[in-house]
Amino acid sequence: MKKPNDVIELLQSIKNRPGMFIGKRSVLRLKCFMDGYLCAMQFEGIDIKPDVYYSFIRWLSEKYQIRSVVSYDTILTDALHDDELAFDAFFEEFEMFLQSVIINKL
Repeated sequence: MKKPNDVIELLQSIKNRPGMFIGKRSVLRLKCFMDGYLCAMQFEGIDIKPDVYYSFIRWLSEKYQIRSVVSYDTILTDALHDDELAFDAFFEEFEMFLQSVIINKL
């Protein structure tokens, strides 16, 4: 496995092989993993371009009309009442977000 160049590549790797990275399909485990990973990269001074990840979190909050500070794992788990479904929804929403970013840049 090659080292991911950015957050998008890392998330794609996790989507493809969640068991290898977080043990099972779980949006809570995904959130914990990403928090730890981004923190470690920051401590090491490695820029993996996390802006798209943080922009996605804001986009998701707006989509679900969340006005308070709540993370995506809570938004999706509250909406779907299932951690594995929320994991799958994270990647569906992330793909929609990426498509909207591409369309808005055209």
